[in-house]
Amino acid sequence: MSSQDAFPPLRWAVVGPGAIAQRFAQALASIPGQRLAAVFGRDVARAQAFAARWAAGGEPARALASLDELVAREVDAVYVATPHPAHGQAVRAALEAGLHVLCEKPLVTSPDEAAELCALARRRGRLLMEAFWSRLLPVMPVVRGWIADGRIGRVQHLQASFCFALPFDAKARHFDPALGGGVLLDIGVYPLGLARDLLAVQDERGEPTLQVTGRIGASGVEARAAMTLAGPAARSASSSAPSMAAPRTISW
Repeated sequence: MSSQDAFPPLRWAVVGPGAIAQRFAQALASIPGQRLAAVFGRDVARAQAFAARWAAGGEPARALASLDELVAREVDAVYVATPHPAHGQAVRAALEAGLHVLCEKPLVTSPDEAAELCALARRRGRLLMEAFWSRLLPVMPVVRGWIADGRIGRVQHLQASFCFALPFDAKARHFDPALGGGVLLDIGVYPLGLARDLLAVQDERGEPTLQVTGRIGASGVEARAAMTLAGPAARSASSSAPSMAAPRTISW
């Protein structure tokens, strides 16, 4: 199967032309048949620069002044890469317009809103996908197969960590509560998601329990966290997501 067969031609719109969206546009440009058609961002000049940089095949993307204008254009799918609290509005607008959506994680910051958007996608018959890239690494189905086949025995414990040093900046999205800051939504989901994905292969009944301890930093968001996921058959996973800040300790 050729890459063109694997990926049907799509016209993409980007909401939130930041650093992560730059990586997405670069990857998009490497796939035959995929084209960036429109860009929307709060900073019009930044959106225009993004559109100009990733113009392809003589068909430049349009930098648009509003989300309504973007979803009204002739596009097939929308990639959402705004700060976390703005995801819901963009995803909802795209789905209501009958467009497929790929949204950066976290999809939204509340489970109720996530359920509403998933229900909307089903009603509209459109794909809504969280851009959880680590789940799609080529090694993941291999490891799932090992666990499912019992090749490495029964998994009793999994330990994972994802961390990096980040200078404190109260206005940056990583530290600003108004922008959905904190390590849990930013990088804590990776080791936790890995644990749930792999341990779920063993198909045990019952819901796991989750215990989280962490430290709240100077801006009021968690600066580091440690999580223990315990399964119904006493299997467990521990994961951590530390980053740099001036913290005070809290447990919940």
